[in-house]
Amino acid sequence: MANDDIKSRVETPHQTTRPGYRLGLLLISGLCLSPAYAAPNYFNYNEIHIQLGVAMPDQDMAIPHSLGNDKYSMIPTVGIRGSYQLPSTGLILSLGANQAQQSTQYTKVQQTSSNIKVGYAIGFFNRFDLYAHLGQNFDLARVCNDQQCASDELQNQSIDLGFRAWARQHLEWGMNYRLNEIGDETQRSSYSLQIAYLLTEHSSLTSSLLVSDQNNVFSIGFRYGF
Repeated sequence: MANDDIKSRVETPHQTTRPGYRLGLLLISGLCLSPAYAAPNYFNYNEIHIQLGVAMPDQDMAIPHSLGNDKYSMIPTVGIRGSYQLPSTGLILSLGANQAQQSTQYTKVQQTSSNIKVGYAIGFFNRFDLYAHLGQNFDLARVCNDQQCASDELQNQSIDLGFRAWARQHLEWGMNYRLNEIGDETQRSSYSLQIAYLLTEHSSLTSSLLVSDQNNVFSIGFRYGF
């Protein structure tokens, strides 16, 4: 649910190049043209990341059924993401998928999300990375009761801006700002804080907290770099 909220219903955007999308392209181009004091990215972006979490809507979701209402205040989530940095250009390609689902005897809520992103990162002073990503997102939300189901499909573009840095030895932290549905009147933003503890050279335990105007998502996970 990091990318969209089950409660929202918006129309599929027009397939045109939007001002926000062009801005994202300019941001990535700017990172590619690294200043003199910037170095190749400091962190590894060849990785697989699995997370389990819980989404907490800002208001309980009430789903009516034949005997009353079921209220959902927390919805379990699971997500997986893989990324690879092209050695020749430094571009970072990533694929991700998430699912949030909860049900009772009479009702069910479910959201499935997937995304494709391309981005770039640069390192500064051998201490931290700045990055930017452009994404194409695909979302399917579905709500059912004991009588019928309603679903909503959405495609939109997003921009991610953030950084990764070392807090201390073996402890990494970072922040991310995401703008969803860029160029639309309904565009929404979210902020997230990520922390990773390195177990070995290639593996880490992770946690993250995403905050938006519609829900908060807390996750823990495992990341393997190759």
